[in-house]
Amino acid sequence: MAEGSGNRIWLEATKNPGLGLLLSLVVLGAFLRFRALGWHGLWYDEIYLSILAESDLRTILSLTSQPWTPLHPIFVHFALYLGKSEFVIRFFPALFGVLTILVVYKTAEKFFSPRVGLISAFLMAISPFHIYYSQEATYYSLLTFLSFLSIFFMYKLLKERDFIFIVGFSLTNILNILTHPVALLVFGMEMLILSYFYLKDLKSGGRI
Repeated sequence: MAEGSGNRIWLEATKNPGLGLLLSLVVLGAFLRFRALGWHGLWYDEIYLSILAESDLRTILSLTSQPWTPLHPIFVHFALYLGKSEFVIRFFPALFGVLTILVVYKTAEKFFSPRVGLISAFLMAISPFHIYYSQEATYYSLLTFLSFLSIFFMYKLLKERDFIFIVGFSLTNILNILTHPVALLVFGMEMLILSYFYLKDLKSGGRI
């Protein structure tokens, strides 16, 4: 089954150069983020996180305060079941860093074009700043991933207004706020944009 799915993806990539290039960028981004992930020892914030993540979930929720809002420590809590190492503790930040490349592509593609989407994905894949924070056991990678994902759902809401996009937009922003309170700024910006276009749409009597 897995081999068949892999073959289908490979065939689609060979037929669609854009998809093939995107997959190549994702592989590149994964290599740059997972390479040497466990080579360096933990630093202060990462040590604090690993101690916090070893607690039970009730303790994590009761002790968590800025900058450690609940979501990221909970991810690390479950990751520690796979073992206690630098690689395991940093696994989810690296994973969310890779997923951000895909979300950046889809968001830029929707707002602009597939070409701009690929350029944006390439810049994200090789960004030294993003690679650095994808290799740290901190909330930055998750916050970036959820912020771009919420912007993607905001765009879909403006265009289609389906219930599934309302749920996606709401859930993504809730999770983002549970990652760090600064996500309230992203949510506030999105609500201003949504309000502007909805009010404009009501005045014109049409759709966006």
